[in-house]
Amino acid sequence: MFGGPGREGLRYRRPMLHGIDLFVVLSGSVGIFSSIPLCYLAYRGHRDARELHRIQVELAEIQRDIRHEQRVAVERIEETRERVERVGRAASYIGKSP
Repeated sequence: MFGGPGREGLRYRRPMLHGIDLFVVLSGSVGIFSSIPLCYLAYRGHRDARELHRIQVELAEIQRDIRHEQRVAVERIEETRERVERVGRAASYIGKSP
């Protein structure tokens, strides 16, 4: 009845094989369809990482420019302070002269 060469054995075993085949096809399809969003997320993450790297490079350039401008501004402030001190000394010298 189960494993014999007759038609009864084939009839009984065929639905079981069909069920397993269906399960394999369905589970494989679910696996494939569930990996599609993961592939999209990986692609988008890679694209976002490249964009972030580009922004970081631009930010580093801007920060370098700001530091340079700050150094120049400090130098000019020092020069101005020295000039004011010289003018103050000259004014006090002139004010003290009879």
